[in-house]
Amino acid sequence: MIIIRPDPLPLTPLTEQLIAEAAALPLRDAAYALWWQRSFFIREGEAASPQNLSNRADAIAYGQMLAEDLTQDRIAAPGSGAVLRLQRAHPRASDAELRDAILAAVKFDDDCTRFFANDSTDYWQQVERAIERASRLSPGYLDPTLRDARNQLAKNMR
Repeated sequence: MIIIRPDPLPLTPLTEQLIAEAAALPLRDAAYALWWQRSFFIREGEAASPQNLSNRADAIAYGQMLAEDLTQDRIAAPGSGAVLRLQRAHPRASDAELRDAILAAVKFDDDCTRFFANDSTDYWQQVERAIERASRLSPGYLDPTLRDARNQLAKNMR
């Protein structure tokens, strides 16, 4: 069986809505907003790629392809889904600006997770402390973006 690579940017109504919301944000905030929606975009790509994955080898190959796509997104490779989505939200941004914004969003997200310390303090205080430390290393995100980062971190670390 031939594995069909899903369209990196299937334009479902919800995808269009998320891109439109990101377009209203400054570039870096838009990159972060689209980055933390990546699992949704992966699911959309899977849904857009109807294939019979009952064969274990095909399922493994498809999983490897999705992992490769995520890797391409993390490094903001030209033509990756992350770049294409951000480019649709901010069409006037240069390729270098798009790449820098995505890399900054990935770093900020990684830092949020890295600074989360599961200790004896209140859970929400742990989340707040992690976001505060990460935002010191990545200043300039809007308050709504920091709120979204708190909520995403709290959800992911449960």
